[in-house]
Amino acid sequence: MLCTYEYTSEVVDKRLKLQRDILFVTHIHKVF
Repeated sequence: MLCTYEYTSEVVDKRLKLQRDILFVTHIHKVF
């Protein structure tokens, strides 16, 4: 259970980082 939770949170963290990176890149693209 704990292992599954850790795995899930890790995947969610990666997804959030990916979304943030995409938003960051699109923001820079709009600025320039």
